[in-house]
Amino acid sequence: MKWFGVGFALLVLLAIVVMFPIIVKNRLIDSDETVSEAWSQIDTQLQRRADLVPNLVSTVDTNPRAQSLYERHDFKVEKTESTPWLARWFGFSASTTMVRCVST
Repeated sequence: MKWFGVGFALLVLLAIVVMFPIIVKNRLIDSDETVSEAWSQIDTQLQRRADLVPNLVSTVDTNPRAQSLYERHDFKVEKTESTPWLARWFGFSASTTMVRCVST
């Protein structure tokens, strides 16, 4: 009966020694996944902010006030396209594409 108690105690001790590294490893993996998820959410928020800053604005050439406003805010004319088929429906016959370089 005495050997049974000692054997049982050794078995419990062996189980603890074996299980401890497994539990620690699982907690480290969970922590790593939590950190990765948090960084992913930060990246998503930063991307949303970057998407709110438009680097490409199209204005119509019939609105010189809008074009001068964009030019005052460092937008540059990239190209002007003639669109005579739009004049009938929208009232303008050309569009100007303006670009602003956004530095990160």
